[in-house]
Amino acid sequence: MTLDPESIVIRVALRRMESKSDSALGLRSALYGLTGEYDSFEVEVKRDSIPPDCLQPHETPDTTPGIAGRDFHLLATRLPAMNRLGAIMQSDGPERDAWAMRDEFFALGDNFYDALQFLNRWGLWNFDPIYERGRFTLSGTTGSFALASPHRLCTLRDTYIKAAAGSPRAWLTTATPLSLKETDKRPYFVVERSYCEEAIKATLTIDHLGRVKFGICKRHDCRRLFKRKTAQKRLYCTPECAHLANVRKLRAEKRKAKPTPKARKRDAKG
Repeated sequence: MTLDPESIVIRVALRRMESKSDSALGLRSALYGLTGEYDSFEVEVKRDSIPPDCLQPHETPDTTPGIAGRDFHLLATRLPAMNRLGAIMQSDGPERDAWAMRDEFFALGDNFYDALQFLNRWGLWNFDPIYERGRFTLSGTTGSFALASPHRLCTLRDTYIKAAAGSPRAWLTTATPLSLKETDKRPYFVVERSYCEEAIKATLTIDHLGRVKFGICKRHDCRRLFKRKTAQKRLYCTPECAHLANVRKLRAEKRKAKPTPKARKRDAKG
């Protein structure tokens, strides 16, 4: 099998599930001296899933030939048996609010555990070959699983936040067309998606088609997406953010205007 030039093969240690309720588990690559609590196997992952802190200063995901001996986290979930390769998994659970999921995703923190809790709550991120997945043999049986990279999720979070606040034309000219399902009650047509990313992308398309306007909070330690309810340009998501940003600005101006000890000494001599 030829390896995709955008991919890299790593050895992954998957912690054995202690109960059926465990739906997503931490993974570490390049582990050695594994105990009986782990099953080890090789898997092909996309290079952009490698976190920046796993690379040397002179390296990039594209130029890194290998990462032997370096550790980083991935997330995994076992999948049910499928009748054919590449079959789309259909959700048999209750309907979920895709906009609520998107809001939670946009508020996702830059850490492993936030990504774990998000996927445990909402389900598979995606099942497209561009995201990590594979097949492995365990105890004589073949099983399937899906992998997700917390680093990749955070990168996509920032991408989709910018897309929501960006130009409708820029998004709609490249967006996947919406497929509508007819129902016998209002609104008579619905959009169904089985995976988190596809649902989030569908909400962006629907909002841009509905001319819903968004902004990104200008406060550097907030950067929250907010809905613009008027045509007036708004820089901050809440009055509290606007007040805090203004206080910080005034304090910075006051510090800048305050004379230095050297200047005060010079003025005293003058």
